[in-house]
Amino acid sequence: MKLLLIILAFWLMSCILRGMREYRQQKAEKKRSAELARLSAEWRAQKAQAELETKRLIALEREQIRLAKEQERQAAQLEKHEKRLADLEERMAIAEGEIEFQTQQIERLRAHIEHAETERDACVYGSSRYYQWDKKCLALEKQIHTAESKMAKAQYIKTSAAKELAA
Repeated sequence: MKLLLIILAFWLMSCILRGMREYRQQKAEKKRSAELARLSAEWRAQKAQAELETKRLIALEREQIRLAKEQERQAAQLEKHEKRLADLEERMAIAEGEIEFQTQQIERLRAHIEHAETERDACVYGSSRYYQWDKKCLALEKQIHTAESKMAKAQYIKTSAAKELAA
């Protein structure tokens, strides 16, 4: 009987030890599961944070691209405006030069026409000499008219350019 009791005691001890071992294993497994769940939750949170940061960076980059395009558009518009101003200033300068030249030309042509009219009036009406001087007067009058037209056109260009520059 003692042997049976000893065997029974060993068996009970082995059951208790097995139970304790299983309890420790279950406890360790629960701890690992809890740690794994915590790590998994942390990883998901970090992943969500990284995705948010990525979206924020993408939005920031898109905004920078949009701003860069806007700056390029404004720079092109400014360049176009500056070119337009330079063209207007050039047109004004050319028109001023043309006005000055045509004014001098008209003065010279009027002096020539006065001389031609004096010579024509000194000739006998109907003579070939009279008609030569009369033809010269007509040519000079046409030249004066052309010069005055060119001067008027240059004045219009100058006035138009000045108005556009002022606007």
